[in-house]
Amino acid sequence: MGWARKGAVALGLTMILGSQALAQNVPLLLVNFPEKADASVQQAFAEHIRSRFPRDIRPSTLIALLEMDGFTTSTNGDRYTASFQKTEFPCLTNYELTWGENDRGRVANLEVSMKQKCV
Repeated sequence: MGWARKGAVALGLTMILGSQALAQNVPLLLVNFPEKADASVQQAFAEHIRSRFPRDIRPSTLIALLEMDGFTTSTNGDRYTASFQKTEFPCLTNYELTWGENDRGRVANLEVSMKQKCV
């Protein structure tokens, strides 16, 4: 009976902690993005995001990874965009990643931005 009780407690804790992790209202890539910080702090965080992906990643691979994290992606000519919108009253926050493709077919000039509007 002791093992069953321990197993039930472990399962309960796993479900609670798992549901909290799944309750994130932004993709893991954007967790702790400094919304109210100055431009230099946001730039440092943007560089951190860029460092999370290999330098030789293909745009199609990056798109697939970002879509799995909940981003919406689009292509406009030779520019790619991935965006995620977080709505928490009274604010609407839009995170956007943009990039191009170099002559070897790899991601180039990955930029990260965040815009927030509050009522």
